[in-house]
Amino acid sequence: MRKLFKNMALSFFLIILFLLITVPCFASAEDNSLVDLREYIPNVFIDLRYATENNFTKQKIYSTDDAYLRLGTAKKLKQVQEELLKKGYSLKIWDAFRPIEAQFKLWEVCPNPSFVADPYKKYSNHSRGAAVDVTLVNSEGTEMAMPTEFDEFGSRADRDYRDVEAKPVANVLLLEQTMEKYGFKGYKAEWWHFDDVDEYGVIHNPEELLVEKPITLVISAIGDCVIGSDIRFKYQGSFFDEFAKQNERYGYFFSGVKNILANDDLTIANLENALTDYKQKPDKSHQERPFFFKGPPRFANILKEGSIEAINLANNHSFDYLEKGIGDTKASLRKAGINYFGDEDKAAITIKGKKIGLLGYNTYGPLEKGSDISVLKQQIKNDLSETKEFTDLNIVSFHWGEEYGDVIAEQKLLGRYALDHGADLVLGHHPHVIQEI
Repeated sequence: MRKLFKNMALSFFLIILFLLITVPCFASAEDNSLVDLREYIPNVFIDLRYATENNFTKQKIYSTDDAYLRLGTAKKLKQVQEELLKKGYSLKIWDAFRPIEAQFKLWEVCPNPSFVADPYKKYSNHSRGAAVDVTLVNSEGTEMAMPTEFDEFGSRADRDYRDVEAKPVANVLLLEQTMEKYGFKGYKAEWWHFDDVDEYGVIHNPEELLVEKPITLVISAIGDCVIGSDIRFKYQGSFFDEFAKQNERYGYFFSGVKNILANDDLTIANLENALTDYKQKPDKSHQERPFFFKGPPRFANILKEGSIEAINLANNHSFDYLEKGIGDTKASLRKAGINYFGDEDKAAITIKGKKIGLLGYNTYGPLEKGSDISVLKQQIKNDLSETKEFTDLNIVSFHWGEEYGDVIAEQKLLGRYALDHGADLVLGHHPHVIQEI
């Protein structure tokens, strides 16, 4: 997904950006791969007869009712389906890819080469993933009148049609003409059988050709979170004051969105304070209004109770209590079972069998003294080059932009740079306002 998403940020509280990411896509697969037709053409009707006893053998031939075809063949079938839908019809699939062992079983039941390919001499295109048995149905899935039922072998099943009534002939010709238009050729003895005009080899090991089914990941991205405060803020209603009023319930602060965050696959937040009891602070005399945010290490439980799985630490407040403070923060997050990333730290989380890489960068530098963008770009390039070797998806989180302002050129430059070098998703925070893409 090469797309730059909105920069979402809000100090002291949060804005949540929900992302639906589907990986992988069929576009990356080769035409000779096998695809699941329920995934590739979701609006098609499927009644795989050999997965039931409702076929001429009266036996269950297949162990599954999944319908597969070569991707190249499936692309053509999808075009057929799209045209038929415009006319108020749809395809119903009776058979698609047929494993070799199933072909032998059919031959044992019906050793007639006019109706079943002799596997001792040759294989049907079904065993190549390049043939499909189909019929025509209306938009509700009701089968239209056709010359015969499926696998009703006899003269009415061939493509002569002289002994068939007008209505079934009209229906079967519509099916036949549409299939031929998009690269199929009908088998003369069976009106329902169509072969792809492109040739493929016999499939001996279908598992090697299967295109992995797309997996949808739901990711929630939260902006700036201060789980604590500047110790100078002792006013009524401060974070610590509210925590005391709530009887120090860790779950209070995210309770309004907990049901959402707990039901996604991954929640990422930007933590803008240290989790430490350390008291020594850095020199921020170069700043007009310096702030030093922290909370005790146990406040990591607030994030845990809020169902936050990953924390970005690349921002201008992570070092508010020096190296000791950031070290304590990381230790607190580890103890709470929360992943962290940012600057030199990279994280990789496996979700639904997919490994997600997390990288974070801060354009302000640890104490807002700025950073060399050329050096930062080189770091981004190197990090992505390394992580994309073992990850399926890479998310880059930037602490960037100007507070309460519009998107600046630097944000666009860095966001595009990250995408061009392997990032699949870019997140942004710091401005404290919603910004455009």
